Amino acid sequence: MEKQLHTLIKNFIEAIENVDMIALIDHDGLVLMSILKEADDDILGAITAAFDIFIDRMKKEFTGSGFMNLMTLGERKFFFASVGENAILTVVANELAIESEIRVYSELALSRVGRILAREEGVSLEIPAIIKIMSKMKVFSRFRDGKLPKGIFSIKVILCGDYRVGKTSLIRRFVNDSFEQSYVATIGVDISRREMRFDENCNVNFLIWDIGGQLQQMAPYRKRFYNGAHAAFLIFDKTRKESFVNIKKWIDDIDRRNPQGIPKILIGNKSDLTFDLEVTDEDIKEYSDRLGIEYIETSAKTGENVDLAFKYIALRSISP
Repeated sequence: MEKQLHTLIKNFIEAIENVDMIALIDHDGLVLMSILKEADDDILGAITAAFDIFIDRMKKEFTGSGFMNLMTLGERKFFFASVGENAILTVVANELAIESEIRVYSELALSRVGRILAREEGVSLEIPAIIKIMSKMKVFSRFRDGKLPKGIFSIKVILCGDYRVGKTSLIRRFVNDSFEQSYVATIGVDISRREMRFDENCNVNFLIWDIGGQLQQMAPYRKRFYNGAHAAFLIFDKTRKESFVNIKKWIDDIDRRNPQGIPKILIGNKSDLTFDLEVTDEDIKEYSDRLGIEYIETSAKTGENVDLAFKYIALRSISP
């Protein structure tokens, strides 16, 4: 577990701009693990002094669990949040750091650290490229303090792709946080709902349309299914190359019936089946770059990146 945490935190500190240190501490202020970016002695001294002040304030003002906050002390910004009952993840950034970027990266780190501490298996230690895209979205450019627009937003998302790529399983994981090994084909369409709370003033209501994978048989009905969609998931099974090749047919089908265009995300599902993969990372990246569509790997079985994919498409949809 310690090796996993060290690798994960190291990957995050290398990915986030203007972050000097990431630490995992307990509620008494004891540092359980920390990683510093390389810096000269003067900067390291300033970071250490600010961190000591932060520890004293944190111990006095925050107790228990379930908290998340951002504190500025001099030239340093501290994002900190409880991880379960016994640990606190702390990100120390310099004055050039943009709070929205710290928040996007830190929330993902928080989730993965929590899963590792809970001894879950299969937690990815890599940082998805889509995180950098999310941290710099226009939705934050008008709110540089990291605050999202206020309101309740309703988004219709259509999930498209061949049969057996895991569309229904992704929805079940997102909506119910569950997974079933058995397969029952979706005929036509199935509709689910979930509300996602981004902060105290920003909520997104997802209306999720699970489109059956029968590309030819259900063609006469799909215009009605696509009508009013705000975004689309294009899903393929990483263990079945044919489902990847057929993504272009689904894109053409969506664009033909929605000529105004909607945001899309390319999703490679079943990333947990590492020994059965038929689609290479190089193929996916080349295809994603050529189409101009962002890509993310998911696993409905483990839950890896499922919430992240929906968060991305929500931010794309509410972005000005």
